[in-house]
Amino acid sequence: MDQITKVPADICVLDICVNEHRASVVKMYDFAETWRILDYFATQCTACDIVPLVLLLPRCHPTEGFQTGTVNLWRAVCEERGLPFLDVLPIAQRLQPDDPGSLWADLNHPAQPLSEQIASALIAAARLLPTQPHTKPARPVHSYLRRERLHDDPILRVNTRFKKTFWRIGTQTEVAVAVPPRAVLVGLGINAAQSNSHLRIRGAVTVQKDLTSILMTPDRPMWHVV
Repeated sequence: MDQITKVPADICVLDICVNEHRASVVKMYDFAETWRILDYFATQCTACDIVPLVLLLPRCHPTEGFQTGTVNLWRAVCEERGLPFLDVLPIAQRLQPDDPGSLWADLNHPAQPLSEQIASALIAAARLLPTQPHTKPARPVHSYLRRERLHDDPILRVNTRFKKTFWRIGTQTEVAVAVPPRAVLVGLGINAAQSNSHLRIRGAVTVQKDLTSILMTPDRPMWHVV
């Protein structure tokens, strides 16, 4: 914690690549949205006086090796937008030149030795970042639908920079969300620490999402996953 407090500004680490790659494999992610997604997050960081730092983490397949297509795309987007990023693959290659893939615990997650090196690299990178957040991106940011009120019992989670409002949805509960004309619902945010269910979203298409997770730790205050 002493190391982190020496960082000149509040940092938001955007760990995006793995989930986008997984979604693209099952045809649930359009890479054309990448620019708008990053613009959206950068603008949210600016509004909270936070400097964004994008973590570029490839997947490591046991037989196919590193899957870097999504990482390469996000790197290009960051460079075009002037956003700072940290590329994990070179760190793994320096740490274990002969077999960097051995530093992954599974397809999507680094093992502890690499995780510790990533943490150290993030702290070092954060010290080099500007003290002011990224300016508003030049391209217009498309508004993402936010459901502000589902019922009268909101759950508020707050830290020093932002707050999130959640609603508890019980078994067999149905919630109607009005999507504006010519708009689409592209995602939702959950508190993964306290979510354990299956969610079915019905519209022009129907998607069922398994929200059961080993991340569930009911005593943890918040684990926000978008």
